[in-house]
Amino acid sequence: LVLKREDSNTPTLEFDEIVNNRITHNIKADKLIKQSYFKHKVLAIVTITSSLTEGSDLQKLPIIKESSLSYLLKRLSVSLDKGYINRIVLCTSLKEEDDYFVSIANEFKIKSYRCESNNVLDWMIIALNENPEYDIILRAKGENILIDPNYILNSVGYHIDNNLDYTDAISLPRGTGVEVFNTAALKKIFKHAE
Repeated sequence: LVLKREDSNTPTLEFDEIVNNRITHNIKADKLIKQSYFKHKVLAIVTITSSLTEGSDLQKLPIIKESSLSYLLKRLSVSLDKGYINRIVLCTSLKEEDDYFVSIANEFKIKSYRCESNNVLDWMIIALNENPEYDIILRAKGENILIDPNYILNSVGYHIDNNLDYTDAISLPRGTGVEVFNTAALKKIFKHAE
């Protein structure tokens, strides 16, 4: 294996992002290796807490007789059913007021991860460590209840096609956005943030 640089705006992959990964189709000689040549598993992490979120009281108000978190989880479940993501988990604090969110996740048979810390990165790392087979993370904030499965597909696709470590769908209207991370990049951020 010879690593070369290509005159392109697309970043090259790190060596450890290539080794031991199976390609999904043939790659022509001297072509830039892209994440899209590999099979990926996407873990959707919903981060939510009563104490850190703007309008956290609003998250507990019903929308047409169901909680806003239920509405978000239903929208993510559509993406799961379509194969745009492979699993949904919920991350929150150990605070008693956040038991409410865990009970809703349980209704959807969604695994919850909890941590004493108020640091969302800590929560996400706990979920990653428990789910090491996922290499792409889709973060959905609990207040973003209008997430659209097509935006999820487009955001993850853009992230993979452009060999990115982080993607933020910032041009979307408030309440619809997601963030996409490579697992390796998120772990590097965590390591250097300590």
